[in-house]
Amino acid sequence: MLNSDQNADPSWTNNELPLPRWFSYPVASVRRFGIWPTIGYGTLFAIVASSALCHLYYYLADFTLSLTPILLPILAPALTAPFMLYFCLRVIVLLDDAAKRMKAQNDELLDTVTFAQNEAKRAEEAAQAKEQFIANMNHELRTPLNAVLGFSETIRDERLGPLGNPKYQEYATHIHESGGYLLSLINDTLDIARMGSGHVDLEPAEYLLSDIIGESFELIENAAKNGNVVLERENVPDSLMIYGDRRAIKQVVINLLSNAVKFSKDGDKVSVSAYRKADGTIEVVVSDSGIGIPDTEIESIFEPFVRLDESATGTGLGLPLVKGIVDLHAGSIEIESEVGSGTTVRILFPPKPPETKTS
Repeated sequence: MLNSDQNADPSWTNNELPLPRWFSYPVASVRRFGIWPTIGYGTLFAIVASSALCHLYYYLADFTLSLTPILLPILAPALTAPFMLYFCLRVIVLLDDAAKRMKAQNDELLDTVTFAQNEAKRAEEAAQAKEQFIANMNHELRTPLNAVLGFSETIRDERLGPLGNPKYQEYATHIHESGGYLLSLINDTLDIARMGSGHVDLEPAEYLLSDIIGESFELIENAAKNGNVVLERENVPDSLMIYGDRRAIKQVVINLLSNAVKFSKDGDKVSVSAYRKADGTIEVVVSDSGIGIPDTEIESIFEPFVRLDESATGTGLGLPLVKGIVDLHAGSIEIESEVGSGTTVRILFPPKPPETKTS
């Protein structure tokens, strides 16, 4: 059966084969201009060799090309040998291509592993250099600074006798205050560096939160009085226990109070409250009625050395240090603020983990 549609691919179908199937053979016309004639007159057909090997007998009725059972045993080996040779060569080429691709991938993987190893080595060296810097800074700066603080305090208090001139006492006071500020800057910087390198040793235990807040108030009272800011303790139960590192938690409270007082106006109020939630979480809330924080800048206040008000004193390390300590305690921070109305900071500390029983 001949497909003579000029718009279709020419094909010929033999429906008289002894096998219970239909087979279609692609054919090619050699007529000039590539036009497929409506009849098979004067047209030669080419049958694909692989298809020819599938049948013992086939005929092209009314066409010049035919194979007989006599020629088939002779042609079959001749057709099979080149086909098998081509197949083997093709397999060899494919395997060679696959081997080349695999080698290229292995080389790329090796380069990646080597690069990662070099980066890890550089990171380790940088961490060691950072630790060495912290150790040197702790000794080289703190030691002479403590001497400055001690001697300036001795002169300020006239422990060895009167100075004779009041200006000396005033200057000694300035030296002591500046030294204290510098020492706090060094301490905060060292703490931030330790947290960044993961070398912070906490000593968690249960403590009375009211004691920690009371001690923090004592350290902030002078700054609050100088700024005419009112400090209030609201709803801090005397029996409320908190689990964590006492020094670190106290540092969190001090930094939050100091920050609130710093950005409060004359006559504003700073309050602290704390309570235990139903799930055992301890929530510490520090609120102020100060200048507030724009929504677009809330995230940036936790970055080191960021100060929203350049006129305010400080290092810009207080809140980053708070966040680092809270993260070490597996806690969280929530901030609500409105420009001109004030800011509320909530610190959530997880409950004490259950004790593991040992047999």
